This record gives sequence, structure tokens and C-alpha cells, in this order.
Amino acid sequence: MSDENPYAPNQEEILEDLRRVGEEHGKRLTIAEYNQHGRYSYSYIRDYLGPFTEALRQAGLFPTQNIRREDAIRAVEELGAELGHPPVQEEMDNQGVYSHTTILDKVGSWQEALQEAGFTEAEIHNRLIKVDTKELIDELQRIAAKLGHPPTQVDINAHSEYLYKTYYRRFGDLKTARREAGLPEGKEAKQPKQISAKDLLEELQELAEDLGHPPTKAEIDELSTYSKSTYYNRFDSFESAYRKAGLPPPDTQSPTSDNPSRLDLLTELLGINQDLDRPVTPEDVEKLSRYSVGQYEDEFGSIRAALEDAGVAE
Repeated sequence: MSDENPYAPNQEEILEDLRRVGEEHGKRLTIAEYNQHGRYSYSYIRDYLGPFTEALRQAGLFPTQNIRREDAIRAVEELGAELGHPPVQEEMDNQGVYSHTTILDKVGSWQEALQEAGFTEAEIHNRLIKVDTKELIDELQRIAAKLGHPPTQVDINAHSEYLYKTYYRRFGDLKTARREAGLPEGKEAKQPKQISAKDLLEELQELAEDLGHPPTKAEIDELSTYSKSTYYNRFDSFESAYRKAGLPPPDTQSPTSDNPSRLDLLTELLGINQDLDRPVTPEDVEKLSRYSVGQYEDEFGSIRAALEDAGVAE
């Protein structure tokens, strides 16, 4: 970027400014705090250093090597107490002591972290399963007022409490989200049918590089810009997507798929229902869920009973 703009900062200047603001605040920075007190636009941070948590690591402001499981759970509990509700992953990334991926590494699943932090199943269900559409619309309007223009996908990931994929899953595309928020539609985001195979394969490859291993279905669900159903609809199977991306099939015995709770299973079914925007079939569960058919049958007696309990059956 500095080749195109002689006034753009270099990487070391950005890191030094992050350290300056971090020392002034005496705690882990959030995006909102840096936007208020930092010298440079958040877009420079993403372009030069990647996600904000990665930028903090490079600046020496985000040590994670000696984090214990109890430290991760305590961080979730403290943020929840500050917010007054179970934090969503975007809130953890923007306001928590550690990123949500660090919590997942230490605990295994987000629902498990929330439960161990003392939140009830009802509290978790109300906060995580159904993020209120009005919250998303209010957030878009807030960002538009701050920036002076309808937010783009980059703006949302830089300034919103929720990641772009949250809006994508709720509204289908950014044009619809802007329209619902009463904002000019601007440049239309890619519709699902316009997402190229190249986009999807590059996303898988980037996730594999970031994680150090091929992403599991759970990790795709947590970290990818695109939903699991988008990959499945384009490639017919995840095995085909991995093969075309030049990746071996992931280890399916990940911590997030072992011994799921009843809430984990119901949460997964509701997520598939939101991705597909239609009732969920047993075949959908077999192809799209991070959990096995046997795990649903052990908990509910049958796949059909699980779908009915989640309220997503045909």
C-alpha cells in the first residue's frame, strides 16, 4: 500500500502506535478503543497485519502461550458480567481479554465455555441462537452514521460488533441488509450464486494456513465468511471441496465434536436451518452437521425427534 500512497504508514509505524495506545490503556485494546485513540485507520491494520487479534500479537500486546483453561473461562465470565449477557464471539474478539479462537482452543466449544462461565441454557439460547434482527439493523445504522456512508463488507468487519457472515446469514446479501436499515444500497455484495468456486477454495486454503490444519466443519462454521451450505451446494460434498483445494480431509475427531451437550446439538440444527432458510431434513444433518447422526440419536432417540425439538423439521 505504501507504494501507492507515500503518506501511508509502514508496518512498524502501525505496530508502534498500537503499543503506544496499549500502554496508555494498560489492558488489551479493542477495535473501538484503537479507532478512538489511534493514529491510523483500522483498514491499514487489516491490510498490513491481518485480524486485530493478530495485530495485537505482533505488537506484543496479546500473549497467549501460558493461558490456562480456567483463564479462558474466567475471561468469558468477566466479559459477560460487563455486558450483562452471554457474550457472542464477535464481542469476545472486540472487547474480551482473549479472542474467541483462543477460547475455543482452550475449552473446545463456545457453548461449553459459556456454560462453564455460569450462564444458563436459557440465557445462552436467547443470546446466541437468535441475534435480534433489530440489533443488526441498529448496528448498520450506527456504522453508517460514524463513517458517513453505507458500510461495506470491510467496514462491517472493521467496525461492527458482529462479523459480516452474521449479516450475510440473516439477510442473504448486503444490499438487502442496507435496504432493511433504510440505507442507500450502494454496491451490491455477492449473492450466494455469484460466489465463485475460486473464492470458496481460496477461503478453505487461507483457513488451513491460519489454523495449521484443514478446517473442520465446526471451524468453517465459526471462522469462514461463507456458510457450510454454500460449500456443500457448490461442491456436493466437503470431501470434494477439500480435494479441489488441495487439502487432505480434516481430522473429524476435533474437540468441538466430542461429547456435545443437548444445547450444542440443538444450536447446530438451528444454525443449519438459518443457513438453508428452509426446514432441515435428516439428509441435511448427515451432510452439513459437525456432529454425527449417532450423537443426535443417542441424545434424542432419532434424527426426526431432534429436528422436532429444535423446531426446524419439515
